[in-house]
Amino acid sequence: MVAGLCVGGAAAAQTLSATGTEIEGRWVNEKRTLTLDISRCGDGWCGVQVRNDACAQTALRMAAKAVQEGTTVSFNGRLALAEKAAPYAVSATLYAKDGAVLMRLMGNPGNELELWRRIYPLNELMARSGPSQCKPDAKVS
Repeated sequence: MVAGLCVGGAAAAQTLSATGTEIEGRWVNEKRTLTLDISRCGDGWCGVQVRNDACAQTALRMAAKAVQEGTTVSFNGRLALAEKAAPYAVSATLYAKDGAVLMRLMGNPGNELELWRRIYPLNELMARSGPSQCKPDAKVS
């Protein structure tokens, strides 16, 4: 809900699908320090971290949560960027701006996303840079 409010004013007239299929592809953050190849896995979506143009581990797992008037689609899940670091509870929101689809990825360490936070330790604006090339690992737990 909070993520939808943050990007609602910036959304253009482009309509996003209720299934959130626009999330599939390679996503790169503004600083070019995080690249995720997101594709379908089971009933949800998985993101494989890309490092030095090579597929690394499946770092992101999430499910579609809500559609807001066809202009934003939200997902909730978990992001684990480092093997021994605490994973993030995340919310990803897709929205259309100037004819492009962008993704805001916000999160905090722990098991649940704390929506009352004023600052999120993970707060990335990501843009699609092409099709997904990496396939997610099978979930083992």
